[in-house]
Amino acid sequence: MSAFERFLDVVERKQYGQVEYWYKMDRFSSKLLAFYMRPFNPRYLTHVTTTRGVDSALPESRRNDHYNALWTEFHENVHKFDYKLRPIRFLLGYAYPQILAAPFILAATILAGLWGWLGLGFLLLSLHVGLSVLHGASGAGKRVAGKAWLGFFGLLAAVGVSGLVGGIVVGGGWWAFLLAGAALFLSPWPFKAKYRRDIELRGYTMTLYGHWLDRGSCGVSKEMIERFTGPSYFFMETNGQYVQEELEFQIARFLSDEKLFLKEWIWRNEPDRKMPTLAKPYRMARQFLEKEGMIGA
Repeated sequence: MSAFERFLDVVERKQYGQVEYWYKMDRFSSKLLAFYMRPFNPRYLTHVTTTRGVDSALPESRRNDHYNALWTEFHENVHKFDYKLRPIRFLLGYAYPQILAAPFILAATILAGLWGWLGLGFLLLSLHVGLSVLHGASGAGKRVAGKAWLGFFGLLAAVGVSGLVGGIVVGGGWWAFLLAGAALFLSPWPFKAKYRRDIELRGYTMTLYGHWLDRGSCGVSKEMIERFTGPSYFFMETNGQYVQEELEFQIARFLSDEKLFLKEWIWRNEPDRKMPTLAKPYRMARQFLEKEGMIGA
């Protein structure tokens, strides 16, 4: 049994109950998600580990690499812990604000009658044609799809949106202004995905803490910041400097006083608000590494 499997068996199952893991290439549901995520995160199947509740979905790159899977799992365990603490709040918070666009689109479609449903069907058809072309034109292991193919997908998406708007205008008249509400919440501006951002800030704090325990050094990379500001997590933070400062704040905490860092979680903008419960997943990782004799710092 690898250290990764022991962490799931000895630590996570004790904390959460039944915990499973699988490889995304082996599950139709993961392949389906990868199809829809192709424009935003083309390496979802091959290089990205994700969680579903307290279960882990591993990419193909981790099939024969349980050592690095363990270090990634420490990041995912933070999400599992936060999910178990407040499941509904976690799921809704992760989908905010984009989830709020759905009621506006549905209401506008229903109020526009047949023309609204035809417009929605045209949008879905255009998106699926674009996704199919994009999926077939770019290799599964590419970091990003070619600009020309992404541009083609964007064009089809724009045509589909025009069809939806046109159908709702014809069938619903002034009800079409409901789509402005949908656009407001689909956009990264002005409502930021603050809950998704904070969830991932906690996860990437664990990534940095793990780097430090393993190597004795860590730092916030440009690539890490781009995961917050780019399409991988759908532009969850438009201000890269905010991400940089928050992660550097957490680095400074475990470098200057690791015991205090493991005792309580603190946000940079709320230094007087101590949250001992939220520090537990970091302690779980530290204690496991100590028992395994895997701390290299």
